[in-house]
Amino acid sequence: MPDVLGGAAIPVRRVTSGPLQGGPVKAVYGYFAAPGDRPAGGGPAMPVRVLTSLEIAAGGYIVEGGAAIPVYDAPAGTPEMGGAALPVYALNGVAAWPFSYLLRDEFTDTLAAGAVNGTPAVPGPGTRTVVDTNGIMSTSGGVLVVNGTPAANNRFHLGSVARVAGRVFKGTFPAMTTAPFAVIEFGWSIDGTTDVNGVPGIDYSSTTVIRPRDGISAKYSFTMGAAPHSVALVLRATGGWSFALVGGKWVMLYIHPTNATATLFPKIMLTGASAVNFTHDSFRVPQSLYIPTPLAYAAFGGANGPLGNTDVLGPDLQLSPVLAWADQVGTWAIATNKATASALAGGLAIATVPTSSPDTHIRIALTRAGGSVGGVARYQDASNYLRFSHDGTNALCEQVVAGVPTTLRTGAAAFVASALIYLRVSGTTGWLFYNNAAVGASFTIPASTQKNHGLYTTNTGNTMDNFEAFPDGTGSEHAFLGLI
Repeated sequence: MPDVLGGAAIPVRRVTSGPLQGGPVKAVYGYFAAPGDRPAGGGPAMPVRVLTSLEIAAGGYIVEGGAAIPVYDAPAGTPEMGGAALPVYALNGVAAWPFSYLLRDEFTDTLAAGAVNGTPAVPGPGTRTVVDTNGIMSTSGGVLVVNGTPAANNRFHLGSVARVAGRVFKGTFPAMTTAPFAVIEFGWSIDGTTDVNGVPGIDYSSTTVIRPRDGISAKYSFTMGAAPHSVALVLRATGGWSFALVGGKWVMLYIHPTNATATLFPKIMLTGASAVNFTHDSFRVPQSLYIPTPLAYAAFGGANGPLGNTDVLGPDLQLSPVLAWADQVGTWAIATNKATASALAGGLAIATVPTSSPDTHIRIALTRAGGSVGGVARYQDASNYLRFSHDGTNALCEQVVAGVPTTLRTGAAAFVASALIYLRVSGTTGWLFYNNAAVGASFTIPASTQKNHGLYTTNTGNTMDNFEAFPDGTGSEHAFLGLI
């Protein structure tokens, strides 16, 4: 058993309700304290402190040199190691514990093609449902081998799962040798038969390129390079997030806005009768949930007046940093639960929040009265930043350098009131979306360490709502996905 803070890991028993030492049960977070700082029971207290939600949101607490880490409990129904409590401990500043799964297949058995259907997943849980018309799926060497020409809609899954925000479907493709365009799909599906929707999901456009899918449509092409490829698809109450392991870090690919089907099937689907050759491993749906923490979120639900601070709870009711809005250009306010500029300066207005990353996914719901309305990213000063907006005809992204704007991407897009404009920036690459459709391909953006992101308008009649910024993952913000 690993050591924690110089001692053996201490078992922590799962408590779901009732009093705890004379008071209600509270969340317990790791707290690095000097020996004897918290006396308890006649002896030195363990380095544990109960934090309030406001303290957690404010940050500042550390454990083993990192941010405060929640002590997770055992899922309901998990055996307690022969009656003892399930050990919970931190390794290298990251919470770790024996994981359990709703569905899991590591493919460590050996089965010939045609013999896989109906067999138990190894180590499980789950029973394999395989439609393999031409006998191209087998298991050997610790992987699912798929090599040959399938019939359309051949597939593999282990059963259904109820939609819960934060539910993860994860898998790895160790080898991808032959991948015809849009034939190999991996993702959440609304049925266990012929549905090809990704809600969310991905497909392969070649052996090195995947495409996030939302419903029946692919959103854009993302180059993964040569296999192995690892992908994680996380549900929200509606829609979800897609992630991929890139350069050793889990990065967010797309925020999927549609579908709220209650029962879903994590599935590998072969949509056409074209030859494929790949392997798959670690087909997993963990019991543990993952809901990414926003860089910032604002629903502008406060009283009319200054923008104030971002919200303490994110769009999925997760804790979110509380950050102060700054009027960088012009004057901003909340008016009837929307953000708007009450005054322009030099024909525009900009407001930003100071986040923790320059690499981000920003989405804003727009209502337009005239001019341009949208957001800014990587704001340095009034003369240097990225802006993305809709001008009534086109959705576009521009870079402003020394006060001079240059268009990086533009495309015709019919304006729809309250539709989302969406910018992803990662390193020196940007992607622009409007109303759940890509505006052209990826484009090059200047390298930047600026972490201020926010709102932009050229008309005081325009309004913005539901500003959200999620970390791209280049700062290892989504490293939890690598543990499960």
